[in-house]
Amino acid sequence: MFRLQGISAGRVALIVTVFWIGSSANLAAQDTENPHTSLEDVETGERLFQIHCSRCHGIDAEGDDGPSLRRGRFRRAQSDAGLFRVISEGVADTGMPPIFRRRTDESVWQVVAYLRSINQRPEDILLPGDAEVGQRLYAGAGRCTTCHMIAGVGSLLGPDLTSVGDRRSPDELRADLLEPDHEVAPRWWSVRVT
Repeated sequence: MFRLQGISAGRVALIVTVFWIGSSANLAAQDTENPHTSLEDVETGERLFQIHCSRCHGIDAEGDDGPSLRRGRFRRAQSDAGLFRVISEGVADTGMPPIFRRRTDESVWQVVAYLRSINQRPEDILLPGDAEVGQRLYAGAGRCTTCHMIAGVGSLLGPDLTSVGDRRSPDELRADLLEPDHEVAPRWWSVRVT
């Protein structure tokens, strides 16, 4: 009979089986679709968000101490199941606590449904304009590379714009382009001494 420091083959098989079942359940949970997506679920999710999440993420989910949740992309969750996990378990070593630890799964799914309802994926937004013309203006006549960088090309006098589309809405970007000096964070101010 097989024995490993007092553990029988039967116990080893039991441990392996339990581990395998647990791993399979975890993988299945990662692929789980939200079962609570009705209009009523979304409305309940919004109320729960206002009570439990708005202190950090803002009353309109635009962000405050926590990041904006209106961009359609979530750094630590690519799926509904991922959002469920972040909301229910929190994120270690960040300001995101496990808010819904004492709530039902249904409540967490309802918050996920609300977050999905207020987000459009960037690829679903139809924007006017021509990206190639914009790229030429950025690198040429607009002289944007004098201050900004995209994907390692340009200057660091101003903010890196590599992922600006993830941080700013189309309306905010338009306003920034029309009046680039209107609202500049102090860390990007420059002074000329004469």
